[in-house]
Amino acid sequence: MSIIRLLAEYKVESIFLALLINVLTGLVKKPIKHFAKKKQSHERITRFIVLLPLLIGFIVDLSYSFLSKEYIIVDSVFINFYIKTTSLSLSFYAIYEKLFSLKVNKKCGVDISKQILLELDKCFNSVSLDEKAKSLLEKNYDKNKHINN
Repeated sequence: MSIIRLLAEYKVESIFLALLINVLTGLVKKPIKHFAKKKQSHERITRFIVLLPLLIGFIVDLSYSFLSKEYIIVDSVFINFYIKTTSLSLSFYAIYEKLFSLKVNKKCGVDISKQILLELDKCFNSVSLDEKAKSLLEKNYDKNKHINN
């Protein structure tokens, strides 16, 4: 029933454009993140990624307006349409991330576990980790560090 209400409130074109904005944002975001990982100050580059849906939404809506009407007028009708499609796009993204994202930040737990074990090793000389346990711990830490990055 809520899908029918969604289609009634937002036209099919708005839903399609919102999905298009999501796809294009994902396609643009991946190379930026990949490029940023190679740089030392990657936060300076990636902090503007949150603005991508707004920019891409504006470009997509301008393109749609031009293709459907063969002219571009940025008036209140266009602004309402832009806000509707972009906010719907952000809503779709939030729902997708909540329901389908399998990203689990294990790095923090692994860091804490490693730190606790190493502190215990320092504090209690009689309770020390053997080399096999240390290498296994470091291998799992490196593996999870690679996954989270």
